Amino acid sequence: MQLVIHAPFGGRINKAWGLALRKRFCVTFDFELQAAATDNGLVISLGEKHSFPLESVFGYLHSNSLREVLIQAVLLAPMFATRWRWNVSRGAAALYRTREESSCKSGADES
Repeated sequence: MQLVIHAPFGGRINKAWGLALRKRFCVTFDFELQAAATDNGLVISLGEKHSFPLESVFGYLHSNSLREVLIQAVLLAPMFATRWRWNVSRGAAALYRTREESSCKSGADES
């Protein structure tokens, strides 16, 4: 079973909304769920044991507690470590490329 929310808010907003909703569902049902988001909406995969009225979904998040929920959701998400490794590897590649280009230029000047 899947919960699909069509939301034209863009990928950044929908991903944050999906992370926060996923965190609330995980706490409520004591079960890890899968969530995905795109520019046009978000999908949360639910199991058969998850039963709730659809109207209650919008009551899971409130503007006064959203920041704390998002912080907890992002800290536990593997996205943080993956993004960190990706940034470090790109930085190392750029540094290597810069050194390689400067050594090629200095070698060309000597000829």
